[in-house]
Amino acid sequence: QAYVQRGLVANWDGIENAGRYGEHRESITAWKDLVAGATWTLPANAVVGEDCVTYAGSAASWNTAYTAATISKVRNGTLEAAFYVTEACSGQILFGGSGYRVSMRADSNADKLTLTASGGANVPMAVCPILGLKNTACVTFLSDTPQTAYTNGFETTFSGNNRIDTTSGTITSGKDLKGSIYAMRMYGVALTADEARYNAAVDAVRFKGEDPAAAFDGCTLARWNSTADVLEVKIQVTTTESGK
Repeated sequence: QAYVQRGLVANWDGIENAGRYGEHRESITAWKDLVAGATWTLPANAVVGEDCVTYAGSAASWNTAYTAATISKVRNGTLEAAFYVTEACSGQILFGGSGYRVSMRADSNADKLTLTASGGANVPMAVCPILGLKNTACVTFLSDTPQTAYTNGFETTFSGNNRIDTTSGTITSGKDLKGSIYAMRMYGVALTADEARYNAAVDAVRFKGEDPAAAFDGCTLARWNSTADVLEVKIQVTTTESGK
């Protein structure tokens, strides 16, 4: 529960992959969603590590099924993924649906992250180098259309109006991917810039091993207390007088 909980629809986590907090199994064949219990069925050639699932670029993919009602929550929501790409090539699907989809992937022509719609052209999402780095990608949507993109918690500019498909109950990931997937999250609300920054900081500590003080530096929702060795999270409290 370290991540933003507001509107969280689904959360797959490489460290807690068995679907119960604190439980990890490297022999697992279905990656459990921590929110609703849905599963990603892993292909035989996927290698489960201590905090991720790794692919070597095969054509196989792993997928899960939801009702269209669940997927439709993302049409005005958010997709997030923490991942590592070892080699950029065409067709690496990190996170997408069927029909019109948005796929977070490595672009074959440059070290970029792209939004890709089925049957449509690639739309640059981030101009930061991603090869050899663990990244957190986040994109928010309004009426199925991408609105704001973040790479490692910082907003990036992109163009175009490629849509996600909220009529399908299937999400596919891992096709032709050369790298590892650490976490995926789906939200039924559009995360704010502060929330995207916070989630990326949590990913940095958990999956990159980054020093918490550095990871949360500049984060408005939380700060690392080095003296007490704890994370202090900002909360909003409303008080009222009794009887009024």
